Amino acid sequence: MKTEKGKFCTNCGALLSKDAKFCTNCGAKQPEDDVEPAKTTSA
Repeated sequence: MKTEKGKFCTNCGALLSKDAKFCTNCGAKQPEDDVEPAKTTSA
C-alpha cells in the first residue's frame, strides 16, 4: 500500500520511503512495483 509520503512494508507494515528496496524496521525485501517494465525487443 502506498501513501503520498511513502509505502508500507509488506511484512511488518512500517512506513517506508517511496523508493525503499528493504524495510528499515524488519529488513524484508520490498516488491519493486514502481519500476517501468523491461522493454522487450523482437528478433
